[in-house]
Amino acid sequence: MCGKYDTKSNEMKKILVVEDTQVIREEICDILQMENFEVSMASNGYEGLIQTKNMKPDLIISDIMMPVLDGYQFVREIKKSPNTENIPIIFLSAKAQKTDIRKGMNRGVEDYITKPIHPTDLLTAVNMSLEKQSKLDKKIEELRIKPIKFLPKELIKSLNIIVGFSQNIKMAKTTIPDDEIALLINSIYDNGEKINSMINDYLIYLNLITKISNPNNKNISLKSYSDVDCLYFIESAILSSANEKGRRSDVMFNALGVKMKFNEFYFKKIIEEMLSCVILCTFPGDEIKVWSKNEKNYYLLFVDGAGQPPSRKKVDNTSVELVNDTFNRSIEILKLISKVYSGKFEYNKNNKENLSFTYYFEL
Repeated sequence: MCGKYDTKSNEMKKILVVEDTQVIREEICDILQMENFEVSMASNGYEGLIQTKNMKPDLIISDIMMPVLDGYQFVREIKKSPNTENIPIIFLSAKAQKTDIRKGMNRGVEDYITKPIHPTDLLTAVNMSLEKQSKLDKKIEELRIKPIKFLPKELIKSLNIIVGFSQNIKMAKTTIPDDEIALLINSIYDNGEKINSMINDYLIYLNLITKISNPNNKNISLKSYSDVDCLYFIESAILSSANEKGRRSDVMFNALGVKMKFNEFYFKKIIEEMLSCVILCTFPGDEIKVWSKNEKNYYLLFVDGAGQPPSRKKVDNTSVELVNDTFNRSIEILKLISKVYSGKFEYNKNNKENLSFTYYFEL
């Protein structure tokens, strides 16, 4: 199959056409293939979703009114996945009312073409979307280089521990007592988990930076997300964060049960990061409060503790620099989440006795 050639990336531009009417679908494909694009087809949103995951197109042209999965549902599913959410989408429909256009744009749709199809309009929209995406990709690539500083020194320290202990076991496996080997293996496992956590945070950081730099995501409304059961995810985050640090008994939980539209993964991440910061800045036995309240159009979530930022806290068995890296990494992620998802994050860094984190969720 012939395809539009990208000399800079040495790849052909792939376009997926999702349209339930065969005549229109084939007409669009003919126009695009004449311009040397690589074109794939799907007859409804469900087929389009499968095709998108398999081929990851550079651009999607989708009808709105379709069986099985309509255009709005299709876009919502595409935007859910980090692997596909940045693919530009052009809506194709007989509908031309402003409300329909706005509904699509609010879900992150790039452009809108009305039927019947005019080749010039189609190709103009396609080329503009691809050009905009190309500029965005360059900007993202530049941003990918900058966050190397986000990788903490603790990553190197954990890697050195794993390599060092592994060498000890390898070189002296016949002379090391079994109980010491067990301790070494546990330390290797714990540091491996730390590395896994840091790498996941780094990937989350890159994903958030990508969202911020993508102008398409500025149009995405929280209304496109499913309802989040706040209590369920708060309890889940407390279990995962506090249990891991052996601090579950220190956490006092008293939050309002509210359902609101938000990204489930990042809702839980917000709580985990705020809680981790307070745990980092307090000692075992110190009380940590997780509570909430409604204020105007916001759901306010608080995590409080009688602690100090790591720069002022006495830290045992760990360098202040490494603790500070971990603390600052969490703060940076929380700030980025608030920028992407129309929220607000605050913490009272100048208070010498108490540390309080607050996140404002739009209702």
